[in-house]
Amino acid sequence: MATTKYEAASIASLATTELNSLATADAALGVEYDNGVGLYFWGDFELLVDLAVAPAADAPIELYLIPALDGTNYSDGDGTPIAPASSYVGTFFSQAVATVQRIPLMGIRLPPTKFKALVYNKTGQAFDATGNVLRMVPIRTQSA
Repeated sequence: MATTKYEAASIASLATTELNSLATADAALGVEYDNGVGLYFWGDFELLVDLAVAPAADAPIELYLIPALDGTNYSDGDGTPIAPASSYVGTFFSQAVATVQRIPLMGIRLPPTKFKALVYNKTGQAFDATGNVLRMVPIRTQSA
């Protein structure tokens, strides 16, 4: 009988400079990730964010995944600040500190297509001008 276990790919940066100086109530669209190649089921996300002014405790930063279901054309939310609710996948909750935060969001289902991550800042504070990154470790199962 085969054993099934997780298989994680290399960590991928989905948004970097796009997040720098991101104002509150604004969103940034990251780069394309082609999951049609690896066909990973889930992603564990990590947001490294620096806020110059401490937000309220548990201030939200929303994550949306904008898919290209036909492999070329992205769903609504590509190039616009706010994505439709159907693209929402989870929320990072910030701490009330004015230092770099490393916030995880685990077990998010990935579309089996190309997609871009959209980060919506709802903290009440702007992100710092440098050093903000959204990363993902894609995960699937394997038989051993």
